[in-house]
Amino acid sequence: MNRITILEVGNRITIDEEYMCIRDTMTNWYITVFDKEFDVNTVSEIIENIYTNIANTPGFEASKLGELFRTKDNSNREFLIIKDFGSLSVIEDAFYQNEIRNNFIKVLKIIAPTYEIDKILIDFENFFSIKNGACIISLFREIGTDVEEFRNKGFVYNLDLLPYYCEVLKNFLQTEKRRFKDYLFTRAKSDDKLQKDFVSTVYRFEQFSITKYINSVMFSVEDKVVETFGEWRTSEDVFSADDEYVKNYEKMNPQKLYEDEISNDVNAQQMIYFGKEKAFNEWLDLHKRLEEKNNMPENPYSRYIGVIPKVNEVSYHQGASTTGGANTGNRNNKSTGTYTQSHDEKRNRNKKILGNKGELLVYNLLCKRVGKENVFPRSEAFIELGIIKPGQAVSGGYDISYYGENGIEYFVEVKTGDGKSFIISPGELQYAKDNAEKYKLIIVYDVDAEKPKCMELPMRFWEDSKFRKREIVERIEFEF
Repeated sequence: MNRITILEVGNRITIDEEYMCIRDTMTNWYITVFDKEFDVNTVSEIIENIYTNIANTPGFEASKLGELFRTKDNSNREFLIIKDFGSLSVIEDAFYQNEIRNNFIKVLKIIAPTYEIDKILIDFENFFSIKNGACIISLFREIGTDVEEFRNKGFVYNLDLLPYYCEVLKNFLQTEKRRFKDYLFTRAKSDDKLQKDFVSTVYRFEQFSITKYINSVMFSVEDKVVETFGEWRTSEDVFSADDEYVKNYEKMNPQKLYEDEISNDVNAQQMIYFGKEKAFNEWLDLHKRLEEKNNMPENPYSRYIGVIPKVNEVSYHQGASTTGGANTGNRNNKSTGTYTQSHDEKRNRNKKILGNKGELLVYNLLCKRVGKENVFPRSEAFIELGIIKPGQAVSGGYDISYYGENGIEYFVEVKTGDGKSFIISPGELQYAKDNAEKYKLIIVYDVDAEKPKCMELPMRFWEDSKFRKREIVERIEFEF
């Protein structure tokens, strides 16, 4: 067990003491152990005591459950189950799934005796899957019941719609973020107060979370969002905020001055969004006075403009993976000489340039595949590449998104290295898992060759045994 969620009247609560959850249905029990040290034997004894107190079946022996819990060897556990039940079928998934289905239909018949069983679209083999949420809500609304009533009528398994509603919220915000931004921008063009909070309001919308969900089929995620931000889905003509930003940026800052500073200054971005030329010129003058010098480095990306990398099939390598593939260096070789900050900065800059080249190549590839109008660069790399303007990049779990021919928006993470290994942060991997059906990871390698190469990893690559994960400590740094 690696995650426990406690619900109290539909609200998620935190238990400060150490505990182990026994069940998570309406007959919930959780054990609080106040001693900081407890082992499997202590917990098994507590389980025996609980079942001894609540069991009312003649011949029930709670000690057998404790014995089964303490037995570590799988064959011995199977022996105990066969001894008492005559077969291992009682622990098979199909047996459990049938129990859920039978219990569900039994309660359904109590509430809606004439309902046709064949109309049930619920996947009982994966009953607790998030995908079942929509089917359960549709069915309950059709027969005029809700989660609490269904439980009270005798359904003993967990009916938690909150994970489904969380998924609905994530997808809803992803789908509506551009329309909300354009609607808010159009209103703000004639409202100085909205202009001052425009960027922060857009960010709040994209990161919005609902503080209190209700475990009910009558709960509406969309209503909660509209309650917070107002209605934006109208038939009114709206301006494209991003198009206006690009147009104003090119007009107000043709020399592309202080792009890093603009990326980190919300006020400067809002001046550009709403064409505040006088205020922006004052902002530029301020930075010019503070600037001591401005060296324009040679553009390292010029030869990659328009280059389409060669797409190869994923090749798998036997044995332990190396650690030097994804811009990590060879950790087995000790460096010689004195460490200098300038050397470290130069190395980091070279790694960043290499990564940016990889992202540019993948951007070129996607534009060729689905059309430039369907590709949306997101990472900071595309500011340096000149594809998006400062203030338009958004940090997160992917580098580029695009719309496929099926109308689905896919999220692409780009890794540049040797084509044998790559490093991914815990946050990036979690984002991939949270968006598994729409997440793609593309490896770019041989970047400096005449024809750079890339390969797209299979969906859900982390579940494939061919990909060997190794958690490492990147480095330990001392400052003095």
